[in-house]
Amino acid sequence: MSKKSSGIKTLFGLLRPYLLPMMGTAVVGAMTIVANTGLLAVSAILISMAALMPPLLDLMPMSAAVRLCGISRALFRYWERLASHSITLKLLSDLRVWYYQQLLPLVPGGVGNKTARLFKTITDDIEILKFFYLRVVAAPLTALVALIIASVVLAFFLPVAIPILWLAAALNGVILPILSRRNGRANAEAAQVHELRYHQKLQDYVEGLDALWTYNRWKPMAATVLQSFMEGNTVRMDGEVRRGRLNALSGVISGLAMALTLFFSAQAVASGELEGIYLLSVALIVLGIMEAVQPLPLAVSYYYDSVAAIEDMLEVTGGKPTGLPRLTEAATSRQELPLDIEFVGVDFTYPTGKKPALENVSLVFPAKSKTAIIGHIGSGKSSLASLLMGEYMPQQGEILLGGRSLTEWGKEALVDQISLVNQHPYVFTATLRENLQLAAKEPDQATDEVLWAALEWADLAQMVQALPQGLDTLLSPNAQNFSAGERQRLALARMKLEDKPIVILDEALKNLDNITAHQLLEKILEFCQERSLLFITHDLRHPAQMDRVLKMEQGRVASYL
Repeated sequence: MSKKSSGIKTLFGLLRPYLLPMMGTAVVGAMTIVANTGLLAVSAILISMAALMPPLLDLMPMSAAVRLCGISRALFRYWERLASHSITLKLLSDLRVWYYQQLLPLVPGGVGNKTARLFKTITDDIEILKFFYLRVVAAPLTALVALIIASVVLAFFLPVAIPILWLAAALNGVILPILSRRNGRANAEAAQVHELRYHQKLQDYVEGLDALWTYNRWKPMAATVLQSFMEGNTVRMDGEVRRGRLNALSGVISGLAMALTLFFSAQAVASGELEGIYLLSVALIVLGIMEAVQPLPLAVSYYYDSVAAIEDMLEVTGGKPTGLPRLTEAATSRQELPLDIEFVGVDFTYPTGKKPALENVSLVFPAKSKTAIIGHIGSGKSSLASLLMGEYMPQQGEILLGGRSLTEWGKEALVDQISLVNQHPYVFTATLRENLQLAAKEPDQATDEVLWAALEWADLAQMVQALPQGLDTLLSPNAQNFSAGERQRLALARMKLEDKPIVILDEALKNLDNITAHQLLEKILEFCQERSLLFITHDLRHPAQMDRVLKMEQGRVASYL
């Protein structure tokens, strides 16, 4: 199945649960246009009758009909807006949930080098798709219902106006879209290309700002980002100009349809087939109903925008899942401690890697053991942790936890067993309290006393107490106002609050001075007396404190003593 057909199938698949509400909303939208058209037509009849100066009572029914159409238009418009936007927001919610569910199995390696495209899809493409229902699906349905109702009404007054109405509708809804099809598709694809290029350059600029500042090249790079944005904006503006021309041409067709109807109405009045008071009202019926038809040429343009957006999203989610599957609660029931960790003939290569990160690794970490894993950069130390966390799946061999394969555990149950602190822990743009509570085993029970105890354990309490707002201090993105060592100690405090049976420290003390690192390591070893500890480092300062030392070299076990 091609990406395009798959994207269209996905979009209409999301619409399926809302088919009946959509049809109902289309009818209400059509009734809004009918009420508006009725207001025009009845007002014309009332004015024409008044010109003949009949008794005042003869005008009362038409006057009441004008009020009825005006009130009906307002009520139907409110109902239509409420219903259509409710469906749109629900569809947008479903689309976001669906997209995140597609992304979840790809974390962390399945997205590969598509980070900029991922950012683009989340910020731009999903926003484009919110118009899919309102401007692509609902518009034709509303137009069809309105045309049928208008045809029934015209049959009683001027049957010859019916083919005029449907001809104008065909020109607006079929001919113009066909003529704009090629340009619409080309513009949508070009816009996607330029938007992606802009997000790629923006990502480079943001992530490489420190280097650009050091080389004093941030201004030229900023100009490049701005130029890329302007190029994409030019393409978008071209699309808007094209839509404007289509809208204007549609208006011309509507005006011509009204003029032609007025011509035949005049002939009908002259021949006595139509009363003079209905002369203008019949033409206004055609003009009013064309309000439902005029959006149709733009529907094609929005359709191609939507298809391009969903194709881009499918391009991101088209990567191969790298981690463990999400299993049912029954399949992820916990096993009693202690839990041994065993690697059996494991071969692993990263999705974007060219050489194996691990080759034929077989080893056992006994429950409650304290193991140091040492080796040079690229030796495979961190790959052991990534596989054990279920972030990736080995190409060969298997990993057992408590005698069960990780595939039987699933991600949710696995992360309940393992706490990981790496060299660059992520800190959320939230308060210190919130950053600590998210790691607590029972967040609702993580009182200030518990949080301060964790900070004291991580040698961070004194620094936090010096902050004017203490635990309520709002941290900058990734806590850039903290030093690297302070961020690592905050991550260690979160690890203690997690209280999990297996602890993995991946260069978690690297940014600390020797004295602080030694003091924290003593606390960590005491904390892990009844836990398993994997201490990953390239510089083991205190090997005697570990039960075992595993040395990795070029993805293989060099020694395990």
